[in-house]
Amino acid sequence: MSEDVQVARILCVDDERSVLMSLKRLFRGKRFKVTLANSGQEGLEAIENKEPFDLIISDMRMPNMDGAEFLEKSLSQSPDSVRLLLTGYSDQDATIRAINKGKIFEYINKPWKNEELKKTVVRALNKKSELDKRRKLIAKLQLSNKTLFSKASALNKKAQSTQEELKQTTSFLDFARVELNEAYETTIKVFANIINQRVGNTPKFIEQVITQTCKLADHLELPDERKGNLQNAAMLYALGKFNFSDELLNKTVSEMTPEEKVTYAGYPKLGESVLTPLVALQDVARIISCHKDPLSDEERVHGLEKHSPNIEARILRIVVDFNEFLTKEKTKNIDDAIVMLKNGSTKEYDENLVAMYLEILQNAPALPEFCDSVKSVCELEDGMRVTRDVYSSTDALLISKGTIVSQVLIEKMLSYEVTNEDILSIYVSNEND
Repeated sequence: MSEDVQVARILCVDDERSVLMSLKRLFRGKRFKVTLANSGQEGLEAIENKEPFDLIISDMRMPNMDGAEFLEKSLSQSPDSVRLLLTGYSDQDATIRAINKGKIFEYINKPWKNEELKKTVVRALNKKSELDKRRKLIAKLQLSNKTLFSKASALNKKAQSTQEELKQTTSFLDFARVELNEAYETTIKVFANIINQRVGNTPKFIEQVITQTCKLADHLELPDERKGNLQNAAMLYALGKFNFSDELLNKTVSEMTPEEKVTYAGYPKLGESVLTPLVALQDVARIISCHKDPLSDEERVHGLEKHSPNIEARILRIVVDFNEFLTKEKTKNIDDAIVMLKNGSTKEYDENLVAMYLEILQNAPALPEFCDSVKSVCELEDGMRVTRDVYSSTDALLISKGTIVSQVLIEKMLSYEVTNEDILSIYVSNEND
């Protein structure tokens, strides 16, 4: 018997008192605790009423309930006990039945030899000890697995919760990004409106410049990011003129003195210097800075492609020069403006871009009908979307296109109308249109 088994609990079952006493004497001592039962029924009662037994020794031949039946029934009550069967040579069939159904460890022929029986008992108890260790290990592993499973479940729930929070955060960031982009675009519009008011560019003029530059960008299939930078440059191109005197701004180029022409020609670089601290507008600043530069030798020889780094600046110059010629040079003759472009196409403009631009002007389709309606401020309702920029009578931008009407906005516009005696007409559509 291993040292791990401190006291082995043994149940001995036999209908002969003398056999029971022999077994008790054989296993007396501190390392064994022996319980005796005079029948199979008494043995079952002992199993039920006492602590679990490490070893059960049963005789085969007993009245009412033989050893095979007893051991089979004991199996359900004490499954971890090791079982020994005492049997005679004439009990072979019953012994086989006990082995199959009672799960006995070994059978011992009667009469037995004490030393051999003790060795068999020690081996049986050692097996029981090993089985107990294995069961404890399995139980420990099962507990560990259960704990790990519980932790894994908790981590999985936490991961799911974190994933859900991440989805919500991503959704919030997407929403915030959209709002930030809209606020960014509106800020540029307001900024551009102030600049263009100062230098004498009307909203209609700026709208023409923006629309035509975007059409050229679409024709060249420029990526959205480059097209967006070009659109912002079209709104802000006159930034460098902001501090020019009214006298200079009111002159045509042909009316300027040589010194004034030099000052005026520097407005693109001045505009770039104002935008330089704004990291988000660096590409816009670059377009504005070089949009008045003459074509390089390489550009004149090889022409421009949509991948050329200065393509946006070249587009902007053509559109700005054409529209400024129509408005600033006091001519409404579009043919003169076209001649101006063609005459300058060898050194100032790319011939292919000029041809493309003139084709766009010639084939420009009629403006599509807006799916909107004009409303007075009193007719506005929450949720309507403003479909066109709203300007004051002095061409100040009041509401940016795309703004969603709210009660706060309605109250502000009503207050504006009363204060400035300026009745507004606002084009809107329903938000879901």
